[in-house]
Amino acid sequence: MGIFAELARLRPMMPFEQLKRAIGRDWRPPAGGWVLINGLSFSARVDVEDKIGQVSFGDDFPATLSIESLHVGMTLDELMVSPLGFAMAAGRRYPFKLTDYVCMNDDGDQIRARVDEHGLVRRIEMTHLGRTYSEGPQFTKEASVVVSAWDYNDSAEMMSDWVGSATFRHNQEHLVGFSQWLTTEATSDGWHRAACEWNWDDGIEPLLWIIRQKGCEKATALNVFYLARPGQLVDYGGDRTKVPGYLLDTFDLSGEIRRRFLDRLYTKSSIAFDGPRAFRDDSYAPENADADALKRDIPKSMRVKIAGRALSEVGDPIPWEAWGHEIGDPIPWEAWEHGSRRRSKLVPPPLSAAEIQEMERVKPTAAKRNLIR
Repeated sequence: MGIFAELARLRPMMPFEQLKRAIGRDWRPPAGGWVLINGLSFSARVDVEDKIGQVSFGDDFPATLSIESLHVGMTLDELMVSPLGFAMAAGRRYPFKLTDYVCMNDDGDQIRARVDEHGLVRRIEMTHLGRTYSEGPQFTKEASVVVSAWDYNDSAEMMSDWVGSATFRHNQEHLVGFSQWLTTEATSDGWHRAACEWNWDDGIEPLLWIIRQKGCEKATALNVFYLARPGQLVDYGGDRTKVPGYLLDTFDLSGEIRRRFLDRLYTKSSIAFDGPRAFRDDSYAPENADADALKRDIPKSMRVKIAGRALSEVGDPIPWEAWGHEIGDPIPWEAWEHGSRRRSKLVPPPLSAAEIQEMERVKPTAAKRNLIR
């Protein structure tokens, strides 16, 4: 079971040990008991009795996972026919873009669904009322846990969680079809094309899945290796603790490809690769880099030329059109901003005159605190 699937099963009043098992870390939350996973994709708060008092699933949480028969990204229509009996909560908080719908379950937990103006559930919170917590802020570095693609033992579960998160928050419904094609239908030629054409802003998971496959071509692995810009990492001396957070994924990815390549796990070699050109143009190696450091991070065996078919001769084009999206197609700003293209027939009621008045009243204060964008 994937990490986020384990998190989806957590409920208030469960012991903190179950949360530790889910994230696979022998770890204690700091003062306040807060645990934040991948930003606010998931958060929990642990009470003074070492029990989970609250869990919260944000709009980066995989929309494919069920939480008490609910899921992030569901419509208000679906929420209101739930047997849990949701009703709109009184009053909306600044910035008044989300409306809370609440209910109580049979375990005495309050469930709060935060719904945007288009009727889509952006966050699900479950709280056991009356618990006691230590004092401490929510947003601290010590409270934050990052779950990366390398925390998964099963690459299939990694892909499932990745696509479940991307479909709602980032409005990338076509990635469901892409993931299915990549993992069940594509040949090694298709993997190669996907790796060469991939937009890294959509996540590193598909690339990691590809380079771990037994039939992955040498040229495919090397293309991904150089697209990770391994030369940027030379100055860190191979020490992961010195690598800045924004480079950790590429550090881990290039390191895994290098280990696999040196262990000769890539045996298929029918596609051409120009190692000298890639090293010169794509590695981003500093001109004054230490020769031994370069040799360590970009071994000479990964700079050689491989004979074979050119990319234009590689088959298996990616069938983006089948999923309603073509490379380079602009995603409408309205759809991007609102997350999913799904729409709810039910939407929260418009702001009342009192709420509009309150919103105007707090605007100056909020602007000073950078709460207005």
